[in-house]
This record gives sequence, C-alpha cells and structure tokens, in this order.
Amino acid sequence: MHCFVGRRVSLPRLHISLSRNAPEVVGLIDALTRSRIVSYSAVRSGSEGAGGQLDSFSSSPVISCVSPTVRPFPRLGPGGIIHTVELYTIGYEGISQEALFETLLQNGVQVLIDIRELPLSRRPGFSKSKLAGAALSYGLKYDHIRALGTPRDIRYRRKIDHDYEAFKQGFLAHLAEQDKAMEALVARALTERCCLLCYEGVAEECHRWFVAERAKGMSAGRLTVVHLSAG
Repeated sequence: MHCFVGRRVSLPRLHISLSRNAPEVVGLIDALTRSRIVSYSAVRSGSEGAGGQLDSFSSSPVISCVSPTVRPFPRLGPGGIIHTVELYTIGYEGISQEALFETLLQNGVQVLIDIRELPLSRRPGFSKSKLAGAALSYGLKYDHIRALGTPRDIRYRRKIDHDYEAFKQGFLAHLAEQDKAMEALVARALTERCCLLCYEGVAEECHRWFVAERAKGMSAGRLTVVHLSAG
C-alpha cells in the first residue's frame, strides 16, 4: 500500500457484515481513525433485524498521509489492538535546526536520540548542547548514545576509500558488540516515540539505517522503522 504527501487515495468500497464480530470491526475502525492512518465515511445499508440492529454497512476508507514518509499499516493483535510503534530516523544534512524540530513535532516525536559518536558539528545549532537546549524549548527530550555511533577509524576510512561495502561490514561488526546500548534503545522506543539522529540526509547512506533495522529485529516485530526527511 502506498500513499503520497498531499494526496488522498480512495480505496474500493468495502462491505462489512456486522452480524458477526461487530465489536471487533468497530474497534478496528476506531483504532485506525484515532491513529490517523485511516479516515472513512460510512453508509448504512441492509435491514434491521429482530434486535433492531442493521445487518451491514459499507464504507469508503480514505488513506491520509500525515507524515512526509509513508506510514506502514500496523499489525494487529487480539481484540484489534495495534502493537507496533514507529521508530523514526532523520538526518540534518542541508536543513535548519528549525526545520528539523518542525518535522519531529509533525510526527509526534517525543525523544530525539543522537547516535553520532561525537555529537559535534560545524553547522550552527547541531552540536550536543545546542540540540539539547533546542529540544527542551520544543518540549522534546534529547539523549546521546555514543556506543551506537560510527567509530572514528571506520568513518575516516570511508572518507579516504569511499568503499560503502567496507563501511557497512565494519559498522555491522561494531554494532554486533553493542547489545546493551541496543537493548536500552529498543526498550525506550517501545515506550516513547523516538527518532534517531545523524548527519546524512539519505538514510540508506547512513549508519542509522543499520541501527534502526537491528532495533526492529530485536523488537520481535513491535517496531516499524520510518525514515523522515525535512527537505
């Protein structure tokens, strides 16, 4: 399923029988609507039975993107409860501090987690102390997890040889040894809406891609990764 910013995608009309599992159907629609994944209009049809309830209704759901990035459809557990939580990532390459925090707020992020090994930047507003202060002013929390950053030798080797595959293998070997930091990240991401921060604008070119994917795997399917862009 795909959706795009600024477009509303109408899906085929659905005919749902309420004669069975009515509470589950209503609960599912309510959960999707409250989570801002689906808006819908309903047209009742059919005849009333002996209990005075309609046999069925039809609805035309409309998928609405409220994020610059596609929101994956959630997995549902017993009773229609949504069990997945979004773990966001973002890079600040080419954007302002204001644009960064506006994007985080638009997506309901609560905690900005800096995963640069050295949280320093020549870009105004993107060093650790400046980010922490700005996060507070926007009503967000800021945390820095150095262990999940790219080690200095791997970073500098990539600058010299531009070998992405060597960079990938080197960082994955490092990440495999960071169980404690990863466990802490997963635990926090399951209780607060978190966003991983690094520099590169394209997630696939950044080590945060691998951190997010490992967190997703460690969460037993409870985390869904969403890569944001403020550009």
